Amino acid sequence: MTRIDRQERLRRIVLLVGASGFMTAQLALQDRQWQAASLSGIAAIIGIALWGVALVALVGPWLWGGRAGPLNDERSAAVRARAFFLGYCALMASAAAMFALALTGEIGALEALHLTFSVGVVAPMFGFALLD
Repeated sequence: MTRIDRQERLRRIVLLVGASGFMTAQLALQDRQWQAASLSGIAAIIGIALWGVALVALVGPWLWGGRAGPLNDERSAAVRARAFFLGYCALMASAAAMFALALTGEIGALEALHLTFSVGVVAPMFGFALLD
């Protein structure tokens, strides 16, 4: 396995962990009366910590050394474009579903916005990790 293959695998794992951590935190924070000592509070704290570590791991090579050069080729650019398109489609589908739920009174506006934006952030991350 070459160095680039190892970096791609690591990037895929970091993206999956980061997206999962972000979504865990967002779902746990949907509870408006959450407390840090509760199960949802602990899940939110762990999710935020995982997401923060993943962000540092993803952005670190660009900030501290330029090691990301081999991973920024035409294939990666095409995968990024498909992942952002997937994220846009997921965002629009989520917005339509939340709009329908809001019309029936099943969900409030704040919860709908929170879930829609969370899907908009997580879908491209999952898309890039799975398409790469």
